[in-house]
Amino acid sequence: MTARFSIIHQMLDAQKNPKQYVDEPCLEPGETLITGVPMGASTKSKKTAFFLCLFLGLIGGHCLYVGRKWKAAIFIILTIATTGILSGIWCLWHLIAILRGRFTDATGHPLVR
Repeated sequence: MTARFSIIHQMLDAQKNPKQYVDEPCLEPGETLITGVPMGASTKSKKTAFFLCLFLGLIGGHCLYVGRKWKAAIFIILTIATTGILSGIWCLWHLIAILRGRFTDATGHPLVR
């Protein structure tokens, strides 16, 4: 009877304080994983995305790199349909976003390095 009570007590306590019963180590804000990538950040490089946007931006090379396949397809369609005018403006917008650190990968995490 006491073992059953003990298990129920642990379950109720885990619902009140779930952080105490997590199997994986919890990282505090600002701590990094072993890989050196901050928690909640992308593993994709900001430099690579910038140069892909600079040289292959009209066909969505930078979007393919970060995993946004549909956006890259839209870049190709806009380049063909408007002879690169609209996709060029959009590409310039992405270049500025990459430089400012506002460009994210397909999962919504900001690019690093």
